[in-house]
Amino acid sequence: MNIEKSIWIGLLHIKTKSKNNVLLPNVSGAYVNVIAKVDSKEELIFILKNYVKKQNWIFIDIEEVEPLYIRLKTYDVAKQIIKKTKLLVNKGDFCFGTFHTY
Repeated sequence: MNIEKSIWIGLLHIKTKSKNNVLLPNVSGAYVNVIAKVDSKEELIFILKNYVKKQNWIFIDIEEVEPLYIRLKTYDVAKQIIKKTKLLVNKGDFCFGTFHTY
């Protein structure tokens, strides 16, 4: 499997400001894997913080941030995430995996 070196992965933790949130109704928060076509961890965080703010969510943390090709050397990554790498065409593009809500 040939994954571009510019694709990064991280585990995003967000909370909602309201239980009436359109995208995440009736939940307090969620964890979700995110992949993005970026050059650094800092760029990934910047893009996600802007997106989270627009969704009226609260950015809590992003963990385990690294280039996807490095993650794949040590860990299995869900096939759904690998398939979504094809959607990352332009710098700054990103995709979410499954939201695990609480």
